Amino acid sequence: MNPEIHLFIIWEKGRIQEEKILTDMFSRFKVLGLYKVTWPGDSFSKNLTRFYGQNLPSSSQKIQHCGDGEFILVIIQDESPMYKYRKTTKGVRKVNINIFDAKELYRYWTGGGHRIHGTNSIKEVDHDLTLLLGVNSKDFLASINQSKLPTSIQDAILSDRPITGACGWDNISQLLYALKNCTDYLILRNFEGFPKNITFGEHGDIDVLGENEKQLQLILNSTKVFSQGYRVRHKTMVDGQEVYFDFRFVGDGYYDEQWELDMLDHRELINDLFYAPDSENYAYSLLYHALIHKSKISPDYVERLRKYECLSDIYDNGKIDLHKAADKLKNFLSFKGYKITEPSDFSVYFNTSFVSTEESTYHKYRRAFYTGKNRLMRIVGE
Repeated sequence: MNPEIHLFIIWEKGRIQEEKILTDMFSRFKVLGLYKVTWPGDSFSKNLTRFYGQNLPSSSQKIQHCGDGEFILVIIQDESPMYKYRKTTKGVRKVNINIFDAKELYRYWTGGGHRIHGTNSIKEVDHDLTLLLGVNSKDFLASINQSKLPTSIQDAILSDRPITGACGWDNISQLLYALKNCTDYLILRNFEGFPKNITFGEHGDIDVLGENEKQLQLILNSTKVFSQGYRVRHKTMVDGQEVYFDFRFVGDGYYDEQWELDMLDHRELINDLFYAPDSENYAYSLLYHALIHKSKISPDYVERLRKYECLSDIYDNGKIDLHKAADKLKNFLSFKGYKITEPSDFSVYFNTSFVSTEESTYHKYRRAFYTGKNRLMRIVGE
């Protein structure tokens, strides 16, 4: 197999065995990078939360166990990877046992638990490196001088760099780079000309589909705009300006769950910057959005849908025939085994006029309550 890049972290309370661990690492692997990293105490828990993808307050058992002081980051290259099955914290997985077994040994040396972090896959390496150093494995390898690699802890680089995006994003390209390397996602629509045509402020938003809402929120370092649990609008700072997102996620009913998974599985990388649906899924998800999530098809959707050859037969004398459009959508959904589903976000319009689907009473009344409440708030606000 080809050599692989991986990384280890010796958290503060694991450094009691630092010399022993580093000696073993230098004997097993080619060490490419060595860092002594300090996250200021008031930011440590938030950085760790974003790194591990779970809420870890300063009083959490994880931080008490690992410490919140200076830690050691070691980036290595395994010249002869060997994959076998091992029992991991996420179940039995096929992993590089050279890395996994070394991690388990170092954890044993440090008293058990998780005072040592180590990557199990290249995907995890890209996630961790992007958050820790702002580059993925490929770009890290391109940036180092192979003739000046570290040979001992004395060569460690001192760093107080926070997690990428901790203080907002320098620009939209940096944000998209983090998304691309840290999570499976795609931009659902309105990405033509992106990112140059991005709209800042509350009147613009980017519709993103990901594996789950919390993961997207942590990667983007975003905050929720609305207090209601079902609302999915978030905002984050990019170059000192607010950028808004709507987070759609697998199982949220925005589209059929299997369709959401299929869209993520068949996504395409656009200009090496961001992921978007493939042509077929984009065309039919736009049609679904226009028919199901809107009370009527707006003129701009009439023009946008016209671009797709697979939808050419829904037009009659230059206009969309709604019955043909509905039949086209139903045939696609039936062929793929997808269903029309009720969005868990009650602010999303749910139109069943042209499809043989009945909205549940619960969903209908929750949407009506949301609509009425918003209308009242606008009146009071005026």
